[in-house]
Amino acid sequence: MSKFVNYNKREFTLPPGCKDLIDVLRPRRALTLGKDAAAVTGRPAVTRSGQTIGRLSEVPRHISMLVTSRSELFTLMIGTTEEALSIVRYRSESEGISALVLVTNDAERERGIRGFFERHGIEPLENFLVPPDAGSQPVRCLVYPLPAAAPDASQITTDLLRSVYGFTDESEIQFRHHEITDAA
Repeated sequence: MSKFVNYNKREFTLPPGCKDLIDVLRPRRALTLGKDAAAVTGRPAVTRSGQTIGRLSEVPRHISMLVTSRSELFTLMIGTTEEALSIVRYRSESEGISALVLVTNDAERERGIRGFFERHGIEPLENFLVPPDAGSQPVRCLVYPLPAAAPDASQITTDLLRSVYGFTDESEIQFRHHEITDAA
């Protein structure tokens, strides 16, 4: 065994204060994440958030924000104004990863998501069941890698929204982003 490789160490780390990926995705958790980062690192974290309503044609602009951001952690949530959150894009500078996180409790949508990525030759990074909160059902969380180039990431996101979620050019889309920058 190589003395330079620690096989007991995780492949990537979560932001300070997070036990698993779902902690990153929960909006109420995101509001306190900046405070947790400051407590763990001893340095303040700058947190910015934003929300807009747009159309499918605006996906590339929002994906470009995600891909080019220098923040330690950046999440982009894309959904309709009528229904629950559809997809989350996640990027962490320290982990060196970007991911597309899909959460669903609809078996048909889950099959559509899996089929979409299989056709594109993309294997999931994670696939797990999130335990229910009080009064809710468990949901499936599927995590897929995000292409590094903004045009490729935008194209796959737009294709997914059209083919699996049924979005059209006229669909109203809610874009929400949250970024944490270590202010060191």
